[in-house]
Amino acid sequence: MGANRKVNDGKDAGGVALRATPPINDYLIYKVTVSGAQPQFTLLERGTKKVLLEAPPPVQQDYERRWPLAGTDQVNKGDLFEHNLGMVFLKAVKYRFVIEQYDDGDNLLAVLKDVEWSSSAPTSTAFEPFVISVR
Repeated sequence: MGANRKVNDGKDAGGVALRATPPINDYLIYKVTVSGAQPQFTLLERGTKKVLLEAPPPVQQDYERRWPLAGTDQVNKGDLFEHNLGMVFLKAVKYRFVIEQYDDGDNLLAVLKDVEWSSSAPTSTAFEPFVISVR
């Protein structure tokens, strides 16, 4: 049995053109909310295999990551990134994945993605990709 995917409020962008070159520095906030005893997920940057966010101990319900993170994430005009959230339902039954875009003044520009994945089958897995082009 596979996992079930639900889109909230029509927020299901597959990607974004991000203004992330000085003097304009937009950024994304990735949020993962989990229902279940022990979440198992990883948000990876494809290509580099860099782990952007994961569910390490101690167990939490809410996880958050800013991208790009100054000093950690290298971003240049013309770059293309694919970030992919992988989820396992062994000891968690539901994941909510939200991506928000902010400007350099910390003002919310848009909720780009708001999706929920659920499954009662412990062998289920799911993947949610997102593409970013830097302009």
